[in-house]
Amino acid sequence: MCIRDSNTAAQDEQNVAGVWGADYDGVWHLDETVVDGDNTGIHFDSAGDNDGLQLNNDDVAGRISLGQQFDGANDYITIPDSDGFTYGDGLTDSPFSLSAWISTNGANKEIIVSKENASEAASEWVFYIEDDSKLHFWIYDSDGDYISVKADDVFPTDGFHHVTATYSGEHDPLVDPDAMKIYVDGKEIETTRVDGGAGDGNYDLVSNTTEPVRIGSYDDTVSYTHLRAHETRGNL
Repeated sequence: MCIRDSNTAAQDEQNVAGVWGADYDGVWHLDETVVDGDNTGIHFDSAGDNDGLQLNNDDVAGRISLGQQFDGANDYITIPDSDGFTYGDGLTDSPFSLSAWISTNGANKEIIVSKENASEAASEWVFYIEDDSKLHFWIYDSDGDYISVKADDVFPTDGFHHVTATYSGEHDPLVDPDAMKIYVDGKEIETTRVDGGAGDGNYDLVSNTTEPVRIGSYDDTVSYTHLRAHETRGNL
C-alpha cells in the first residue's frame, strides 16, 4: 500500500485486476444505490461478468460504504448460473471459500449466499445462519446427500462481522477431518461436522445444477433473509 499526502504529481497506481485476481469467481461489493422494492438494480461483479440482479432489496449503510438490506419478506439478489460456481469436475471436488460482511439481529434463518434449491438433490452449497442462530455451511451431491459443519456458538448480533466458509476439496472426514471450516472476523471458530441427506447418506461429489447463486435466499419463493450484507465473495 502506498500513501502520498498532497502530492499532486503522484501517478495513479491502482491495479484492480491485481486485487481481484483469477482465483476470485465472483466479488460483489453491493455498494450500489438502488430503489427499495425495485427489480432493475444491477450489483456488479468486480472479478468478472457475473453481475447480480436486485430483487426488492434496498441500499443501506454498510461496514464500508454502502451495503444492501434484505427485509425478510421478498428481498434477495440473484446471479445467473455458471459452471465457475460449481466447485468440482465430476471426478473430484475443488477447494473453495465463501465470504461476506453481514449484520443480523439473529431472530430468523438468514441465508448469506447459496447455490441451493428447496430440493437437496437440486442443490450445490449454502452458507447461512440457521434458526438456532449458528452459522452453517453445507455442500450437496446429486443424490441430495451432504457434508456440513455448524458453529458451536451463536452468531453475534452487535453490528457487522466478516464471515468465511472454506472447503479443502476432501470430503472424507477420515482423510481430512478439518476439510470444512468457518471463520468469524478472521478467526477460525469451533464447529461440529454433520453429514447425511436424502440419498444413501454418503456424500460423493458436489452436484452441478442450473441453480443461480443467490444472496439473501436459497430459493426464488422461500427463506428470505433479514440482514445487511456487502463485500460478498466466492473463490477457488
